[in-house]
Amino acid sequence: MAYTIQKYGPTHTAKIITFGTLGARAAIKDVGRVLQMPIEAVNELSGLVPDRPGTHLAEALEQVEELRRRYETDAVVHEVVDAALHLEGLSRHTSVHAAALRRW
Repeated sequence: MAYTIQKYGPTHTAKIITFGTLGARAAIKDVGRVLQMPIEAVNELSGLVPDRPGTHLAEALEQVEELRRRYETDAVVHEVVDAALHLEGLSRHTSVHAAALRRW
């Protein structure tokens, strides 16, 4: 980056931002933390969501029998999952792209 700024000047270079989004597991963990659930219960619940990239919570509810059963029978799990469904996919944080520098 120093080379690029030196070569093109600081007014012609910029870092490129990336947005980290909430996945299904992270949304469950964040909601559980806010609702002050025991960490073991939150980890157990989020562990029921398949650990595959791009897995959505709605899909997990359809595919994972244990998750669906707990969602339907446990009011706290129902509350956590409902809130997580609303948060899933939202931007969680920003960061600087590891390999990108814009010059114009």
